Amino acid sequence: MGLMLGEFVDEYTVRVVDVFAMPQSGTGVSVEAVDPVFQTNMLDMLKQTGRYLSSDN
Repeated sequence: MGLMLGEFVDEYTVRVVDVFAMPQSGTGVSVEAVDPVFQTNMLDMLKQTGRYLSSDN
């Protein structure tokens, strides 16, 4: 499982600018929840490096 960073270009297109592995697992039946603290900390670190894509870019 992972996290994709990107934006919607139009109704049929998504521009993905980066992907990251996340500490979770999933199957066709269920998905383990992502630790919200881990995800928030990771996104904060990405903002510091300039790799974070937000709606104001």
